[in-house]
Amino acid sequence: MQKLGQEIICHECKTSHMTVPIEEEDEAPVHCSECGALMCFWRDVVADETPAMKKA
Repeated sequence: MQKLGQEIICHECKTSHMTVPIEEEDEAPVHCSECGALMCFWRDVVADETPAMKKA
């Protein structure tokens, strides 16, 4: 799991995430562990330090 500097909030169920599974590829999708919605892509997790991720 990758600990995040800022939380990612699921745009579907509003669950806040402070960790996400580590992925090998930049294009790998990151899904909400609660509802399964696509939240962003791994490249966004690695590059983004904003308070909340953009909608995927």
